[in-house]
Amino acid sequence: MTLRIRNRIILLLLFTSILFSLVISFLYIYAFIKSAIVPPLSPTRFFTSPNIFLLRYNFCFSLLGAALFMLYSLFFLFWIFVRFEKTQSPEIFYFCLFLCSTLCEAFRLFVPLFALWQTYSDTLLLIGRIILFGKFLAPISLLMSSLFTSENQMQDFEKNYTIVITVGIAFTLLVPLNTSQISTTCAIIWGFSKPFFAIRTLIFITAIISALIKRQTKNYISLSLIIVSYAILASADNLLFFLTGSTLLFISTHRFLADTHKLYY
Repeated sequence: MTLRIRNRIILLLLFTSILFSLVISFLYIYAFIKSAIVPPLSPTRFFTSPNIFLLRYNFCFSLLGAALFMLYSLFFLFWIFVRFEKTQSPEIFYFCLFLCSTLCEAFRLFVPLFALWQTYSDTLLLIGRIILFGKFLAPISLLMSSLFTSENQMQDFEKNYTIVITVGIAFTLLVPLNTSQISTTCAIIWGFSKPFFAIRTLIFITAIISALIKRQTKNYISLSLIIVSYAILASADNLLFFLTGSTLLFISTHRFLADTHKLYY
Protein backbone atom coordinates (compact mmCIF):
# COMPACT_ATOMS: atom_id res chain seq x y z
CA MET A 1 0.00 0.00 0.00
CA THR A 2 1.31 3.40 -0.97
CA LEU A 3 1.48 6.34 1.39
CA ARG A 4 -1.09 8.20 -0.67
CA ILE A 5 -3.66 5.42 -0.40
CA ARG A 6 -3.00 5.07 3.34
CA ASN A 7 -3.60 8.79 3.88
CA ARG A 8 -6.85 8.59 1.94
CA ILE A 9 -8.02 5.73 4.15
CA ILE A 10 -7.14 7.70 7.29
CA LEU A 11 -8.93 10.74 5.87
CA LEU A 12 -12.01 8.61 5.18
CA LEU A 13 -11.94 7.30 8.75
CA LEU A 14 -11.56 10.86 10.01
CA PHE A 15 -14.57 12.10 8.02
CA THR A 16 -16.60 9.13 9.23
CA SER A 17 -15.69 9.94 12.82
CA ILE A 18 -16.60 13.61 12.34
CA LEU A 19 -19.96 12.72 10.78
CA PHE A 20 -20.74 10.23 13.53
CA SER A 21 -19.84 12.80 16.20
CA LEU A 22 -22.04 15.47 14.63
CA VAL A 23 -25.02 13.13 14.29
CA ILE A 24 -24.80 11.77 17.84
CA SER A 25 -24.29 15.29 19.25
CA PHE A 26 -27.36 16.64 17.43
CA LEU A 27 -29.49 13.68 18.54
CA TYR A 28 -28.43 14.03 22.17
CA ILE A 29 -29.05 17.77 22.25
CA TYR A 30 -32.51 17.21 20.81
CA ALA A 31 -33.22 14.29 23.19
CA PHE A 32 -31.99 16.31 26.17
CA ILE A 33 -34.35 19.18 25.32
CA LYS A 34 -37.23 16.71 24.95
CA SER A 35 -36.17 14.77 28.09
CA ALA A 36 -36.12 11.63 25.96
CA ILE A 37 -32.92 9.99 27.25
CA VAL A 38 -33.95 6.82 29.07
CA PRO A 39 -31.36 5.10 31.32
CA PRO A 40 -31.59 1.29 31.59
CA LEU A 41 -33.53 -0.11 34.53
CA SER A 42 -31.62 -2.56 36.76
CA PRO A 43 -28.48 -2.74 34.59
CA THR A 44 -25.89 -5.45 35.16
CA ARG A 45 -22.62 -4.42 36.79
CA PHE A 46 -19.54 -6.60 36.23
CA PHE A 47 -17.86 -5.67 39.50
CA THR A 48 -18.75 -4.71 43.05
CA SER A 49 -17.38 -1.63 44.77
CA PRO A 50 -17.70 0.17 48.10
CA ASN A 51 -20.66 2.52 48.33
CA ILE A 52 -18.61 5.68 48.13
CA PHE A 53 -19.10 8.69 45.89
CA LEU A 54 -16.12 8.07 43.59
CA LEU A 55 -17.09 4.45 42.84
CA ARG A 56 -20.88 4.69 42.99
CA TYR A 57 -22.74 3.88 39.75
CA ASN A 58 -23.78 6.99 37.88
CA PHE A 59 -25.52 6.83 34.52
CA CYS A 60 -24.04 10.17 33.44
CA PHE A 61 -20.49 8.81 33.60
CA SER A 62 -21.52 5.82 31.49
CA LEU A 63 -22.62 8.25 28.80
CA LEU A 64 -19.55 10.43 29.19
CA GLY A 65 -17.26 7.41 28.91
CA ALA A 66 -18.82 6.32 25.63
CA ALA A 67 -18.80 9.91 24.33
CA LEU A 68 -15.14 10.29 25.22
CA PHE A 69 -14.26 7.25 23.11
CA MET A 70 -15.90 9.04 20.20
CA LEU A 71 -13.90 12.23 20.77
CA TYR A 72 -10.73 10.22 21.37
CA SER A 73 -11.05 8.51 18.00
CA LEU A 74 -11.76 11.82 16.25
CA PHE A 75 -8.89 13.69 17.91
CA PHE A 76 -6.17 11.12 17.30
CA LEU A 77 -7.24 10.28 13.75
CA PHE A 78 -6.74 13.97 13.01
CA TRP A 79 -3.43 13.90 14.92
CA ILE A 80 -2.20 10.93 12.87
CA PHE A 81 -3.30 12.46 9.58
CA VAL A 82 -1.36 15.66 10.32
CA ARG A 83 1.75 14.27 12.02
CA PHE A 84 2.21 11.05 10.03
CA GLU A 85 1.14 12.29 6.61
CA LYS A 86 4.62 11.71 5.15
CA THR A 87 5.71 8.91 7.48
CA GLN A 88 5.74 5.33 6.23
CA SER A 89 4.96 3.82 9.63
CA PRO A 90 3.42 0.30 9.71
CA GLU A 91 2.50 0.69 13.38
CA ILE A 92 0.22 3.62 12.61
CA PHE A 93 -1.72 1.62 10.02
CA TYR A 94 -2.76 -0.85 12.68
CA PHE A 95 -3.21 1.72 15.43
CA CYS A 96 -5.89 3.31 13.26
CA LEU A 97 -7.79 0.03 13.66
CA PHE A 98 -7.62 0.51 17.41
CA LEU A 99 -9.10 3.99 16.98
CA CYS A 100 -11.90 2.40 14.94
CA SER A 101 -12.53 0.00 17.82
CA THR A 102 -12.94 2.91 20.23
CA LEU A 103 -15.44 4.48 17.82
CA CYS A 104 -17.41 1.22 18.01
CA GLU A 105 -17.59 1.70 21.79
CA ALA A 106 -19.40 4.99 21.17
CA PHE A 107 -22.35 3.07 19.67
CA ARG A 108 -23.35 2.41 23.29
CA LEU A 109 -24.77 5.93 23.21
CA PHE A 110 -27.66 4.77 21.00
CA VAL A 111 -29.03 2.37 23.65
CA PRO A 112 -30.39 4.99 26.10
CA LEU A 113 -30.95 7.53 23.34
CA PHE A 114 -33.71 5.47 21.73
CA ALA A 115 -34.52 3.38 24.83
CA LEU A 116 -33.51 0.29 22.86
CA TRP A 117 -33.11 -1.74 26.05
CA GLN A 118 -36.90 -1.75 26.64
CA THR A 119 -37.73 -4.26 23.90
CA TYR A 120 -35.94 -6.65 21.57
CA SER A 121 -35.18 -5.20 18.14
CA ASP A 122 -32.87 -5.81 15.21
CA THR A 123 -31.38 -2.37 15.84
CA LEU A 124 -30.39 -3.35 19.39
CA LEU A 125 -28.88 -6.58 18.10
CA LEU A 126 -26.92 -4.73 15.40
CA ILE A 127 -25.55 -2.21 17.88
CA GLY A 128 -24.59 -5.02 20.24
CA ARG A 129 -22.61 -6.72 17.49
CA ILE A 130 -20.87 -3.47 16.51
CA ILE A 131 -19.78 -2.97 20.13
CA LEU A 132 -18.60 -6.59 20.33
CA PHE A 133 -16.68 -6.16 17.07
CA GLY A 134 -14.89 -3.18 18.61
CA LYS A 135 -13.98 -5.20 21.69
CA PHE A 136 -12.49 -7.89 19.44
CA LEU A 137 -10.70 -5.36 17.25
CA ALA A 138 -8.99 -3.46 20.10
CA PRO A 139 -6.57 -6.17 21.31
CA ILE A 140 -5.90 -7.58 17.82
CA SER A 141 -5.04 -4.16 16.36
CA LEU A 142 -2.62 -3.33 19.19
CA LEU A 143 -1.00 -6.74 18.85
CA MET A 144 -0.46 -6.20 15.12
CA SER A 145 0.82 -2.69 15.79
CA SER A 146 3.52 -4.17 18.02
CA LEU A 147 4.32 -7.15 15.76
CA PHE A 148 4.42 -5.64 12.27
CA THR A 149 6.93 -2.86 12.78
CA SER A 150 9.12 -3.40 9.72
CA GLU A 151 8.66 -1.32 6.58
CA ASN A 152 9.16 -4.53 4.61
CA GLN A 153 5.84 -5.76 5.99
CA MET A 154 3.93 -2.88 4.42
CA GLN A 155 3.12 -5.02 1.39
CA ASP A 156 1.11 -7.38 3.62
CA PHE A 157 -0.96 -4.56 5.05
CA GLU A 158 -4.06 -5.08 2.87
CA LYS A 159 -4.00 -8.83 3.49
CA ASN A 160 -3.66 -8.42 7.24
CA TYR A 161 -6.40 -5.80 7.33
CA THR A 162 -8.73 -8.09 5.39
CA ILE A 163 -7.99 -11.06 7.66
CA VAL A 164 -8.58 -9.08 10.86
CA ILE A 165 -11.86 -7.55 9.70
CA THR A 166 -13.15 -10.84 8.26
CA VAL A 167 -12.33 -12.82 11.41
CA GLY A 168 -13.79 -10.02 13.54
CA ILE A 169 -17.09 -10.03 11.67
CA ALA A 170 -17.29 -13.83 11.81
CA PHE A 171 -16.56 -13.75 15.54
CA THR A 172 -19.22 -11.16 16.31
CA LEU A 173 -21.82 -13.09 14.32
CA LEU A 174 -21.07 -16.35 16.14
CA VAL A 175 -21.04 -15.05 19.72
CA PRO A 176 -24.57 -15.00 21.23
CA LEU A 177 -25.96 -11.80 22.70
CA ASN A 178 -28.38 -11.52 25.58
CA THR A 179 -30.47 -8.52 24.56
CA SER A 180 -32.58 -8.81 27.72
CA GLN A 181 -29.59 -7.70 29.83
CA ILE A 182 -27.87 -4.33 29.59
CA SER A 183 -24.71 -3.48 31.47
CA THR A 184 -24.19 -0.30 33.48
CA THR A 185 -22.09 0.99 30.56
CA CYS A 186 -25.09 0.60 28.21
CA ALA A 187 -23.64 -2.41 26.40
CA ILE A 188 -25.49 -5.60 25.54
CA ILE A 189 -24.32 -8.61 27.54
CA TRP A 190 -22.63 -11.24 25.36
CA GLY A 191 -22.21 -14.97 25.88
CA PHE A 192 -18.98 -16.71 26.90
CA SER A 193 -17.93 -13.48 28.61
CA LYS A 194 -15.28 -15.08 30.87
CA PRO A 195 -13.43 -16.99 28.08
CA PHE A 196 -13.66 -13.89 25.86
CA PHE A 197 -12.22 -11.71 28.63
CA ALA A 198 -9.38 -14.20 29.18
CA ILE A 199 -8.52 -14.30 25.47
CA ARG A 200 -8.55 -10.50 25.19
CA THR A 201 -6.31 -10.20 28.25
CA LEU A 202 -3.85 -12.74 26.80
CA ILE A 203 -3.71 -10.85 23.48
CA PHE A 204 -3.13 -7.55 25.28
CA ILE A 205 -0.26 -9.06 27.29
CA THR A 206 1.25 -10.54 24.13
CA ALA A 207 1.12 -7.11 22.49
CA ILE A 208 3.03 -5.57 25.40
CA ILE A 209 5.66 -8.30 25.41
CA SER A 210 6.07 -8.01 21.64
CA ALA A 211 6.54 -4.24 21.87
CA LEU A 212 9.14 -4.72 24.59
CA ILE A 213 11.12 -7.31 22.61
CA LYS A 214 11.00 -5.72 19.16
CA ARG A 215 11.45 -2.04 19.97
CA GLN A 216 13.60 -1.97 23.10
CA THR A 217 12.29 1.53 23.79
CA LYS A 218 9.88 3.17 26.20
CA ASN A 219 7.13 2.63 23.66
CA TYR A 220 5.98 -0.52 25.41
CA ILE A 221 5.25 1.52 28.56
CA SER A 222 2.88 3.85 26.74
CA LEU A 223 1.29 0.85 24.98
CA SER A 224 0.73 -0.80 28.37
CA LEU A 225 -0.89 2.37 29.70
CA ILE A 226 -3.14 2.59 26.62
CA ILE A 227 -4.38 -0.95 27.27
CA VAL A 228 -4.98 -0.33 30.99
CA SER A 229 -6.71 3.02 30.46
CA TYR A 230 -8.82 1.61 27.61
CA ALA A 231 -10.03 -1.19 29.91
CA ILE A 232 -10.81 1.29 32.70
CA LEU A 233 -12.72 3.70 30.45
CA ALA A 234 -14.63 0.86 28.77
CA SER A 235 -15.86 -0.10 32.27
CA ALA A 236 -16.45 3.47 33.42
CA ASP A 237 -19.79 3.87 35.16
CA ASN A 238 -18.48 6.00 38.02
CA LEU A 239 -16.47 9.17 38.52
CA LEU A 240 -13.15 7.54 39.46
CA PHE A 241 -13.04 5.20 36.45
CA PHE A 242 -14.07 7.99 34.10
CA LEU A 243 -11.45 10.47 35.29
CA THR A 244 -8.67 7.90 35.56
CA GLY A 245 -9.38 6.16 32.25
CA SER A 246 -9.90 9.30 30.17
CA THR A 247 -6.86 11.16 31.49
CA LEU A 248 -4.54 8.18 31.21
CA LEU A 249 -5.81 7.21 27.76
CA PHE A 250 -5.15 10.61 26.19
CA ILE A 251 -1.75 11.04 27.85
CA SER A 252 -0.52 7.52 27.02
CA THR A 253 -1.74 7.71 23.41
CA HIS A 254 0.04 11.04 22.94
CA ARG A 255 3.21 9.49 24.34
CA PHE A 256 2.84 6.38 22.16
CA LEU A 257 2.42 8.38 18.95
CA ALA A 258 5.26 10.74 19.89
CA ASP A 259 7.61 7.79 20.53
CA THR A 260 6.55 6.13 17.29
CA HIS A 261 7.15 9.35 15.39
CA LYS A 262 10.70 9.56 16.77
CA LEU A 263 11.48 6.12 15.35
CA TYR A 264 11.25 7.54 11.82
CA TYR A 265 12.94 10.92 12.36
